[in-house]
Amino acid sequence: MLDYKEVFFSKQEQSKLRDYLALHSKPVNLAQDSNDLSLFSHNESGPRLFLVGENHGIADNARLKLYLLKYLVRNANVKYFLLEAGYYDSLLFNRFLESGHIELLDEIFSSYQGYYSGMKEEYDFWKHLYEFNAALPAERKIKVFGIDSISGVRKSLDYIAGLVRECGDPPEDIKNVIDCVVQLESIYREEHISTERNIAGIWITFMSSLMTFREQYAGYLGVHFSDFVKVSDDMFTRIKRRMSVTKSREIREKYMFTRANEEIRANDSRYNYFGQFGNSHVGSPFTIIEPFGNRLNDSDLSPVRNSVVRICCIYNNCDGLLESGSRFIIKKISYPVPLQELFEGIFPDRVTVVKLDHEGSPFTILSGKEDAFLRDFHPSNIQYFIVINGSAASHPL
Repeated sequence: MLDYKEVFFSKQEQSKLRDYLALHSKPVNLAQDSNDLSLFSHNESGPRLFLVGENHGIADNARLKLYLLKYLVRNANVKYFLLEAGYYDSLLFNRFLESGHIELLDEIFSSYQGYYSGMKEEYDFWKHLYEFNAALPAERKIKVFGIDSISGVRKSLDYIAGLVRECGDPPEDIKNVIDCVVQLESIYREEHISTERNIAGIWITFMSSLMTFREQYAGYLGVHFSDFVKVSDDMFTRIKRRMSVTKSREIREKYMFTRANEEIRANDSRYNYFGQFGNSHVGSPFTIIEPFGNRLNDSDLSPVRNSVVRICCIYNNCDGLLESGSRFIIKKISYPVPLQELFEGIFPDRVTVVKLDHEGSPFTILSGKEDAFLRDFHPSNIQYFIVINGSAASHPL
């Protein structure tokens, strides 16, 4: 019986694509800061946002993130760091970057146990980033923004209730609702309720009150109002996702798009942005839902329209942690099947950056391919990809 092997490219296509890859790729050493990444040069006006996509659970991700962030701060005027985390987490990360108090980092990572974010490599990333940030001039210091809806319920409730206690008695118009939220935090702490569904009714009432009496909340909370609203919105979005499982991915991508827009509009337009997220949030080959990275680049509502560089990581011969129930298992990760023959033997180095959208790129032919992954592995969706070879799996703390 003959083995069947699917052919994704003709010999002529493969030859043309491999010649292009050899000309427009550059190996990098993550242990050095001085590598030339001129491949990241782009249009004259320059990109406003660099988004990197990763497969979670691979050790080299955190090293790559530190390398790219440091490089882009130095060479692409990046100051703002977008996180695949809730806004409350970014408040703590900013405090850590300002102070270096390790107990703040420990507080964050204690809530990350059992998740991809709670890895030793990520913990070390933040310690190294503090050292780098401490040496930057005041006006260039990095500021972090969590734009996802995944902060834990308990720590979000603790933060909101803590602000209420700090601000004292609320105005009469919002007192009953605020009292209910504070009481909810106490109940949640005692573990009498355990899921977002259990608090949905109260939170919907609270968010309605926040919209109706916005001025009263703003006057009551003062300088804390903006942070209060963002943490509350994170909670509300998390609840909506749990109540509508079939629409959860779309709700999440839309929220990340909205939150990124808010932060980009609110901050100093002289500086640029960087973020490293799961591949499915950055590049469309990795998801059936339009990723927020594409929305930011393509939408008329985006303040960074046509200025988002999307960079996706491709892995070969790597070990990766995969969630399996309440634990992790290690699984070997290699090139996506449609790219295996094309990439074979062409990227021997540990890490290689490839520019996909150089003028005349033959990768534009992929838009006509039958394979769904290849159709979206296209310069209009991904401008660069980074090949990582032989990485170990991440290590849980």
